[in-house]
Amino acid sequence: MLFGQSNPNSKVIGIWDGKLEAGGATFRLVVHVRNEEGKLNGAMESPDQGPGEIKVDAMKFEDNNLTFTINAIGGSYEGTLKDGQLEGKWSQSGQSFDLNLKMRDKS
Repeated sequence: MLFGQSNPNSKVIGIWDGKLEAGGATFRLVVHVRNEEGKLNGAMESPDQGPGEIKVDAMKFEDNNLTFTINAIGGSYEGTLKDGQLEGKWSQSGQSFDLNLKMRDKS
């Protein structure tokens, strides 16, 4: 990396918390955004549905937009970094729900 350049991914690397309201229920979601060898990857977990992380299959941060997909559950997320939080939508099984995430811990 050249002096003065920064990794744009550093804005989103960390642990993010949010609440998903779907079908009359609310679920806490935790999204882990990690940097491994210069590439983003991560996992998601839902503490209200049981322990354990679900691996993210593809993750990208570009033009202040974070997108990721989780093939195991047929889900995807698209969010825009705005005022320190990600404002976006979670899509799964043909439905889309608001999901805003706030950073809990920066890595």
